[in-house]
Amino acid sequence: MLKVIQIVALVQGLFLLLVFWKSKRNYRKITFRLFCGSIISVILYIVGDDDNNLFVEDADWFFFDSSLFLTFLFLYFKYFNSDKVAFLKRDYLFFLPSIFLFLSETLEIFSERENEFLEIAETLIEFVFLGYLIHILYNLLKTKRANRIL
Repeated sequence: MLKVIQIVALVQGLFLLLVFWKSKRNYRKITFRLFCGSIISVILYIVGDDDNNLFVEDADWFFFDSSLFLTFLFLYFKYFNSDKVAFLKRDYLFFLPSIFLFLSETLEIFSERENEFLEIAETLIEFVFLGYLIHILYNLLKTKRANRIL
C-alpha cells in the first residue's frame, strides 16, 4: 500500500513539474526555479529517503530530506514576497544547515559508536529548519500578497 502511495505521489510530482515547465513564462525566473527545486526535493525524498525506498530496499539516502524542501520553500516565499529578480549569492548560505546535516549524518554512519556531540549538533540544525518553517508561516499570514497563495 505504501509503495502505491509513493508511486502516485511521484507521478503527481512529475506531472506538476511538467505543468510548471510548460507555463514557465508566467512566473519570475527565480521563483520558478525555487518552486521547482522544492518539488524535486520532495520527489527525491519520495524515491528514497527512508527504509521504505521505492526502488532500493533498506537504503537511506539521507541527503534528500524534508530539510532541503523547507530550505527551497523558505527561499521561494522570501523571493515571492520581494521584487528581486536575481538570486543573491548570500542566499546560498541558507543551504548551509542542509549541508551540515548531511555531513553530520555521514559522520554518524561512519562512526563506530554513538556520538553525543553529533546528536546535539543535529538537534540544533533541526531548530534552524523549524525557524525556517515559522518564518514561512509568519510571512504567509502577514503579507497580503502571500494570501493569494493560501
